[in-house]
Amino acid sequence: MAVTRQQVAELYVATFNRAPDAAGLDYWVNDSGLAIEGIAQSFFDQPETQTLYPAGTTNTAFVTAIYSNLFNRTPDAAGLAYWVAELNNATMTRSVMIEAMKNGALGTDATIIANKATVGLYYADAGLEGTTFSLASVTADAATVTAAQTSIDTAVAATVPASYTLTTGVDVFESHGADTFTATSATLQAADIISDNSTTDHDVMNITATGALAAATITSVETINVNLNTFTGTTTDVDATNITGATINLYSNKLGFNGTSGVTAAGANTVVAGTGITSLTVAGLTTGTVDAGSATTVAVTGTAARANTIVVNGDTTLTNTTSTLTTLDVTANSTVNYNTTAGTIKTTVAGAGNVNLVMDAADIITGTSLVNNSSGTVTLTQSTTAGASFDATNFAVDKIVVGNIGTVAATVASGALLETKAAMTSLTIDTTATTATTATLNANNNITTLDVSDALLNTTINASSANVTIGTLTSAATNTVDIVGTKNVTISATTSGTVDASELSGNLIYTATTATNQTVTGGSGANTITVGVAATLGYTGGSGVDTIDGTAVLTGTLAAELGAGNDIVKLYTLGAATVALDGGSGTDTLYITAGGDTTSVTTFAVTNFEAISVRAAANNAVNSQALDMLANQLSGKTYSVSAQESIDNVALTVTGSTTNHNIDLSGITMVAGSTVDITANATTGTTVETITGTNVDDTITADTGKHVFIGGDGNDTFVFADADSTSTLMTKISDFTMGATSYDTLDLAYTAASIPTIASGSEVNVGTVSGLTTASDVKATVTNGMLTLIGTSANTGTFDTLTEYIGAAAAVVTNLGTTAATNAEYQMAFVYSGNTYVVDYDWTNATTTATLQNIVELTGVTSATALSETAAAHTIAIA
Repeated sequence: MAVTRQQVAELYVATFNRAPDAAGLDYWVNDSGLAIEGIAQSFFDQPETQTLYPAGTTNTAFVTAIYSNLFNRTPDAAGLAYWVAELNNATMTRSVMIEAMKNGALGTDATIIANKATVGLYYADAGLEGTTFSLASVTADAATVTAAQTSIDTAVAATVPASYTLTTGVDVFESHGADTFTATSATLQAADIISDNSTTDHDVMNITATGALAAATITSVETINVNLNTFTGTTTDVDATNITGATINLYSNKLGFNGTSGVTAAGANTVVAGTGITSLTVAGLTTGTVDAGSATTVAVTGTAARANTIVVNGDTTLTNTTSTLTTLDVTANSTVNYNTTAGTIKTTVAGAGNVNLVMDAADIITGTSLVNNSSGTVTLTQSTTAGASFDATNFAVDKIVVGNIGTVAATVASGALLETKAAMTSLTIDTTATTATTATLNANNNITTLDVSDALLNTTINASSANVTIGTLTSAATNTVDIVGTKNVTISATTSGTVDASELSGNLIYTATTATNQTVTGGSGANTITVGVAATLGYTGGSGVDTIDGTAVLTGTLAAELGAGNDIVKLYTLGAATVALDGGSGTDTLYITAGGDTTSVTTFAVTNFEAISVRAAANNAVNSQALDMLANQLSGKTYSVSAQESIDNVALTVTGSTTNHNIDLSGITMVAGSTVDITANATTGTTVETITGTNVDDTITADTGKHVFIGGDGNDTFVFADADSTSTLMTKISDFTMGATSYDTLDLAYTAASIPTIASGSEVNVGTVSGLTTASDVKATVTNGMLTLIGTSANTGTFDTLTEYIGAAAAVVTNLGTTAATNAEYQMAFVYSGNTYVVDYDWTNATTTATLQNIVELTGVTSATALSETAAAHTIAIA
């Protein structure tokens, strides 16, 4: 059976004691699909029912309430007991009880229910939607029904909009609905009163203004439209002293209108700049709202410590002195030139639009506490007229833009993001924080001096939009400056601190200028690091190509781990510096300027470098580029040594070190045509110094003591001063090369060569040297400087020590010198025990003394047949 409107109206009466609203009644009757019992149960699920009968309402209280709703009385004792028992025993639910109670009503009770349902249906049929029309006044008396229906008629009449036109006289109107009022500057009088008890019924007043409007009393007229039909609007067009509860819309369609308008004594009203308004002034704002609308210039003044809202819909110049509690509601992406004369401003940014706040003075930034409740991006930009220093610690914006003036000192909160707008002379960033904090700088432009030396501030420089040059970067020793982004960053001078560019994919060009410790980490780009004379720099390379320029005469410290990539380190002459380099993976090269000298360095620890390139400008001529290095800088290492110009060669001078007696240059591959000069160290006792040459023509210069020389490839020259190699402290050459066109040579520092040959029949008797009784039993002969012994094998066999062979050579020199009767120097060689020994003797005629100046062992050489002097001074070859 279909549910009737009467049944549902009675259910409203029983449950709520009110008239049904039209929409609610229609739903339950036509759309719910429920029987009356189901509707009754559903009523108990509604918030209104739960509010009337909250959890904990006793059955007694509930029954009493339903009696009052239905019958306007308290229950009789018997009835109360009955219904409470039914509920207590769960014989029926409360919704079922309501249906049973209204269906069982008799007499006066039934009449009251019927009258209340009649009024309720009358209310719904009038189309009213309120949920508060009480039926408590309706009784069994028909007159109460008529009175209630009259009240409903009045309510319906109040909802019919009316239109009123103001006159030049005193007008008093009381609005009861969504009424419309029309006025002009001439008809709106100060004594006029227009009022409405409702603040939600959408009254509208349309005013055509040809001049300033009188301060009429207008209460709860929700919308006031002011059409400025004039050429000249003023900042005082509307006096809102007596206006409350209104939105005042200012606009003008007048051709030639100057765009200016304003409201004084705005109070809690809303002021909107509509069509044609470009400059809006609002004075006396308390808790109201200013909607900038189409205005591009807005000035707002008002009462301090009041909450007010300024709505920004586009680019606006805003002067705000209203209060410490202003809300900027940004509805569209906007640039707001924000100025104030107030000492301290608290501003909240809300809305969904992006806003760029351009602050006209540094003290405005410092004096403003900004709360960021916006879902858009809020940017602070320092204008061209702002001072150099500001404190944005309490400015909670997404970004701070600087650079409209060249010199800026910004104090920022932790996590602040700054961005440059133009090239700057000086930018200082610091913080008032008492613990470690951070800031990020989007560096879009060059900065001559960047100071981030606040000891508690770690700064990130982001170069993602343009290549950036920072003239001088100043940071504290405890600071870390992170550099990130995809563009190139050049830092021309620095002080102390740590620079970490490991997240930079662009190139880092960095110059370390001071002796204070600096630590730098490169990125994945091509990094170029220049080290000043006295700088102390620790560098860690990235995955890109690293170039370190240490061509100044370094006296500081350069420590670099270069990592992956084909890296380059440039050096020239080193002072008392510390140089520690690890080339890492890749093919890494030391670039050393031609004429460079690394022998004065304090520490030279270089690993994982594969090449040395001696640098000199190309001149299309063959040049030999000089380079001086210590032996311990090359010994045991593998380098390919070349010159910058491919036709050039290298003249490498290697000086031995007293702390490293062995020199191994076998891993040094010199470019063709190069020469290497190696100087040995003096040794004592049983210490033997081994020197191994390179692949080209080496000159190895001996010193006193025992040595082993290994010349390697090339035509090597071994240089001896007098007494460098003696019979007890002898130098041995283990790979001496003989030949007609490619051969090694000995430089014995003699004054004039005398390589003797003793003719047959003139042999020298030397038998007594080995202990034989008869000297002639063994004779010594010399052919082209090669000494041999003649005699029976038994007799020559007595010469079984090197000392005896040396004695035989001395006897030959004595014979030759005595015969010549003049001072002379003689060079000879002999083969003994599988080796060839070259001797150099001085003959002093006055004392008839033969002095052995040098004896050199040519290890393993047994086929020598002749000594000869080369073109070079005091140098001999052996064939």
